[in-house]
Amino acid sequence: MEHDADFYAQRSEERFHSGDIEGGLADLDQSIALDANNPQRYWERAILRYEGEEYELAIEDLSKIIELSTDREELQGAYIKRAISHQIVGKHDKVVQDLDWLISQGLADSLNYAWRASYMRRWGRYDEAIQDMTTALQLSPETDQFLLQRATIYYRTQQYENAVADLTKIIEAHDADDQYLDMFYHLRGKAYYRLNRRLESLHDFNQIRRFMGQPLLSDAHDYMKFLHEEL
Repeated sequence: MEHDADFYAQRSEERFHSGDIEGGLADLDQSIALDANNPQRYWERAILRYEGEEYELAIEDLSKIIELSTDREELQGAYIKRAISHQIVGKHDKVVQDLDWLISQGLADSLNYAWRASYMRRWGRYDEAIQDMTTALQLSPETDQFLLQRATIYYRTQQYENAVADLTKIIEAHDADDQYLDMFYHLRGKAYYRLNRRLESLHDFNQIRRFMGQPLLSDAHDYMKFLHEEL
């Protein structure tokens, strides 16, 4: 007696639940073979392969879902999962291609924009990185890590006033004595220093030293000299 794809899909589930992984996978493969144009058939195998750290095989199934599906929600999930898999296997250009598609289709959230921005920054495409981080912040305003990421790009591109503005938003949203802020004081102090606003720079550097229980400085230059970043 011949069985259809649904039979093998159901039996695959039963075998997985009983601990027969090999048999479950064989039935899942057979289900896909009998209904190869149904994207739903590939999802379960893609997730199993992903969770089993078989990322290249997961990418194959996710790519098949993308090829076959017309459902936007399903495509969104497949592109995100494929982007993660591409990153894990080191195919960074493919990650950006997947993020490009999500963004072009209006399916990206703030994390997707920030993710692409991290690649633009790594590749020295700073204007694009800033643009993506600005969009991420429009979608998720006042997110500390997004503000820090954009401030870091501003600092690297010598847009120190903009860096100070982003870092000040973070600092003012928290208790000034919260040690969580040390990295933000650190970068803002350096930006103030580059702007030749030495007293404000010194204030930020000394705030870090208070957190660490260290003696206060009398000159911001001493802090920058220790970092080997003095003017």
